[in-house]
Amino acid sequence: MINGQFLLQAVAAEKKATKQERIKKELMALPSMSRIKIRVSAGVFEVSLVRVVEDSGSVEVLWDRGLKKEFKWGSVVFGSTDGPVHQKPSEPAPGPLIGRENPTLS
Repeated sequence: MINGQFLLQAVAAEKKATKQERIKKELMALPSMSRIKIRVSAGVFEVSLVRVVEDSGSVEVLWDRGLKKEFKWGSVVFGSTDGPVHQKPSEPAPGPLIGRENPTLS
């Protein structure tokens, strides 16, 4: 029975790795500032993709007021969703970015 459990765990791990690789390929093909959907506890939000972070398996997106947030690839929603899709940013960044000192912008 132990071998059967080990086999099931190995198959599950392989499926997860395959799924993560598929998600990575789809995300890496998107240009910067593409609109993607993210599922969070407050619902599904359409956001602008800043970059794909391969090392941590996450995406960096623009949230409200020019803030950037990171979400794991598993939070990305591909295809249609049930229920409403909210838009982010819903509030613009405060003032122009030109001339502002912001260490996160580089």
